[in-house]
Amino acid sequence: MTSIGFIVRRLLKSIGLCDKQTHNITASRLAHLLSEKEESLGFSSWEDTNEILQLSENYWELKELFHEQENLEMDAQKIKEQNDHLTHKANELETDSESSLFSVSTEKNNLIQKSIELNNEIKSEEEHCETTKKRFIALNRNLHKSETQNNIENLKDEYTLGKQRIGKLKLQIKENDLRIERAERKIKDLKINTRDEISAAMNKVTKSSKLVADYSAKVGAIETAKKEICMKIGSFLSNDENSNNPQIIAVLNKNKLLMDKIKDLKKSITFHKILGK
Repeated sequence: MTSIGFIVRRLLKSIGLCDKQTHNITASRLAHLLSEKEESLGFSSWEDTNEILQLSENYWELKELFHEQENLEMDAQKIKEQNDHLTHKANELETDSESSLFSVSTEKNNLIQKSIELNNEIKSEEEHCETTKKRFIALNRNLHKSETQNNIENLKDEYTLGKQRIGKLKLQIKENDLRIERAERKIKDLKINTRDEISAAMNKVTKSSKLVADYSAKVGAIETAKKEICMKIGSFLSNDENSNNPQIIAVLNKNKLLMDKIKDLKKSITFHKILGK
């Protein structure tokens, strides 16, 4: 608020045209903005306050905090990179595990399907052998016919070959069932091993993530402490704007634009407080 604006509003107030509550709210909002500007002043000027007696202690506190924060952020970055690596490895392990389990499960399902097909072949072959056997018995009753003996021999050969095929098929099923058992054991072992490996990897990620959070909290605490000290420095400089101390004058001149905004805010706050009474 400019001086002219204040005079106009004061005249309006004298005739009862003034919203005191609005001015008080505005004054409160501007006071908050003033605090932010004073904090900014402290942040931008603290490195030049070493020789100012009243601010020397704050200067060294800030210098130590910046140094501490720099070291913490370097350590935090290393831990974060390690955490990202551990998370990537854990995800990679889980993906590989799923891929391996899928592969072995697919193999097992294919073997089961193969056993079903072999059993169907055996059933078909047994039916064929049974038919051959019945034909053989029927021909045995007609030995007086000249062509019967040759047919009987052929049927005997056919029946023998059929039984041999059934035997080979059963052997294949037995071997296939052993492969299925091995696949099932492999799946079980994979589940146990990968579960333990993933659990161990995730425990590492959890611990690493906690470290990252701890470092972030420490950095956050330092940021808060820095803001408080910058506020003290900025508030001191703001309140000592008419100082004769050449070191303070030099700092204020270096931050003239910011100080001009602070002065304007202080003036506006004063005007609004008066109008809010």
